[in-house]
Parts: sequence; structure tokens; C-alpha cells
Amino acid sequence: MEEVSDAIMSYSKKSDKSDDVLLIGPLPPPLGGATVSFANLVHTLVNRGITLTVVDTVKIRSALRLFITVFKHPARAVMLNASTPALVYVGLAISIACRMSGKRLVLRPFGGALANQYTTRNIAFRYIVRYLTLQHTMLLQTKSMVDFFANIVPTGNILWFPTSRTIQSTISTESEPTKFNKREKFRLLFMGQVTRNKGIDLFLALTKRFDSNKCEFVVAGPLMSDLSIDLIESQGAIYAGVIPHDKVQNFMSAFDVLVFPTFYEGEGYPGIVLEAFSAGIPVIASDWMHIPELVQDNINGFLFPPKDFEKLNDLVAQLVKDPAMQNRLRAGAQASAHYFSSEKWNGDFILECLGVNQKTAMNNIEI
Repeated sequence: MEEVSDAIMSYSKKSDKSDDVLLIGPLPPPLGGATVSFANLVHTLVNRGITLTVVDTVKIRSALRLFITVFKHPARAVMLNASTPALVYVGLAISIACRMSGKRLVLRPFGGALANQYTTRNIAFRYIVRYLTLQHTMLLQTKSMVDFFANIVPTGNILWFPTSRTIQSTISTESEPTKFNKREKFRLLFMGQVTRNKGIDLFLALTKRFDSNKCEFVVAGPLMSDLSIDLIESQGAIYAGVIPHDKVQNFMSAFDVLVFPTFYEGEGYPGIVLEAFSAGIPVIASDWMHIPELVQDNINGFLFPPKDFEKLNDLVAQLVKDPAMQNRLRAGAQASAHYFSSEKWNGDFILECLGVNQKTAMNNIEI
């Protein structure tokens, strides 16, 4: 039986919720790209003074329960945040509830898999996607997906809504444990969900090619599948554990580069890449799926062919020995971070999509 009482949270004490926004999506735990992105959205809007009710889909998964919640809630705008294909099927139920109750609906699928799923799934799935894009606002994470669906549904309300991250005003590494903060070494980081299809084996293989007295390899994030701390550390890397989200940028700023050799089929705009930019460090990533829309070769990092270990090795070696290049790529990373800031996308852009009058909301809210 689902726990409902702690799955629906209100960020206002006022009794009139007619200008409320109902946000539906997954909150941490667990830590992951989707849960962190949704938490960032909630945090940004709360800081803006917007009156919110948040439904945590980690705790409520029933489409019927969500339908009833949306139908009964007095909010004038609803935003559904979910991975695909769940967003499509749950989105249909919520669409019906919104149309019955006169609410605006905005749909935001996580990741970059929707276009591929549209081409491979059945006709019912494709029909629902077209229906949702025609009747409501669909926010897609990558430019290539926007172009794809704009050709399929030319009259649909399809907008680009990239992953974004908050840029911390001050970053300090003084509190980080010394075992992975040795400033005299070139520091390489693999961070995020530690899985085979995110490229952890390629990262660990690098440890055999570089002098451990000059380079340090660190892995951080939840271990998946058959991976273990012993396996990682037996390869010459350090496992730093799971870093709390509010400490991620401080942690990352102690490194010289994020290595992201993914070949995950659902990759969109990885949040960890944007965290790296926000921390001011460049990214060496595989030229895979939608990543080239984020990582610009020789500007804020480097791209290499997926699973091409020798090319990855060459790029790391090039960066290790060239301090001028390191500084130039850091500057590029910082510039990219400002473009993908949460204040811009989770604030101004989303409020416009939801049709929220921020001044009215600010006057009414009491947190």
C-alpha cells in the first residue's frame, strides 16, 4: 500500500490554492539524474516564492492515485516530470484529469530516449505522444529531440528544456578528505551512477597508463550491478562513496577533469556533466547520443568515439601535460555553466510555461 501522507508536500500555508502549481515527479532518494533534476526544479521555484504542491512519484506510482490527486487539486497548472515510457502512459491519465478540471498541463520527459522509443514502440504509444504534444506543452531535454518531434507533429507545442544546475556562489575544497584531494597531482574523476554502460571499465583502464605519483583517479557515486569498492580500488582508483547533492560541486572542484565515457542508450543531457561545468572543470566524454550538444570539443572539454579507449587515453595524456589547455577548458566549462543555470531554466522559463504570475505568487506565499 502506498504511503500518501508524506508523498504530497505543500510549500505554502495559505488556504487559497487557486494560484498553486502542482509539480509531479521523483524526489531523492535515490540520488540520480532524474531525482536531482526534479529536486532542483522544486528548490528553484520555492526560492522564487512560488506556491507549490509537490507529489513525489518515488512514493506514489499509481496512475489512478495521480489522476485523483490532479482532478481534485485546485491548482491551475500541473507539471509532470517522469522518465519514458512512464511519462507517456501516466501523462495520458493526467491529461484527462487536467482537461476535465480545466488545468494547464506541462509534460517533461527525463533523458534522451523518447525519440528512439517513438520509433520502436507500438502504434498506441506513438498516438499518445502525438496527442500529448498537440493538447499540452511538451518540454524536451535535447535540441535533436525537439527537431525530431517538430517534424512529426509540426503544430505541437514542443519546447527545448535542457537539464540545468544551480551554480554555487562560493566553492571551497578545504573540507574534502585528503586521500582524494592531493593538490600536487592531476586529478581525474568518474562520477554518477557507477555502471558498465556509463563506461567505468574504460576509466579504470586508464589507471594502468599513468604514473600514480602524478595522476589520481577517483570514482564517486552509487555502485550498481556487480561492481564493488574492492574491484575499483584493486585497479588503482579511489572510491569516494556517494556524495550528498549539496556538496557535489565543492567536491568536484578539487579535480582537474571529469571523465564520462558513457554508452548508455537513454543518455540525454547528463546532470553530472553540468555539475562539472558549474564546478569549473572540463569534461572528456564519449561522442554519444546527445552529449555533443553539451560538450564542445576543445572548448569546454573533449569528445572521443564511444568505447575507443586509445583515443580516450590520448586525450587524457594531452590534457595532463598542458596547463594552458587546462586553463582554457576550465574557462569554457564556466561559461557553459552560466548558460545552463537553474535560475534561468527552472525559474524564468518554467514560470512562463506554467503561466504563473510571479508577483501575485510572491505576495500570497507564506513558507
